[in-house]
Amino acid sequence: NLQIFMNHIRATFLLLMIMTSVKTFADVKGSLQVEPEKCVTLQQGRTCYLDVKVNWKNRIKGDYCLVQESMLEPLKCWNNTDQGQFEYEFASDRTHSLHLIKQVDKTILYSTEIAVKWVYKSSQRASVWRIF
Repeated sequence: NLQIFMNHIRATFLLLMIMTSVKTFADVKGSLQVEPEKCVTLQQGRTCYLDVKVNWKNRIKGDYCLVQESMLEPLKCWNNTDQGQFEYEFASDRTHSLHLIKQVDKTILYSTEIAVKWVYKSSQRASVWRIF
């Protein structure tokens, strides 16, 4: 009975070690998250406005910047850290990608996007006016 009990303890301990190592491996990677991920406007082509919260983390402390595609200047930069938060007002009529980059060489570490969706498609029909 003591042998069976010891085998159960060893198996439980081994299982806990595996679960801990899997979590640790997942935490090593890092992430870039945006909330909300979708901006909805009434009609296609209209500017969509959204208060966005960005959170990121990396496994190594360093100097990083958050950039939005098609913008020359970073939205925000951080120095000597492995995580950051930022809030800003998104305004666009199309989907945009966000990237966390290294300040030194502009290498993209993580990417995500804010998708712009609409309720109604834009109609491109010309209005017909008649004057009698």
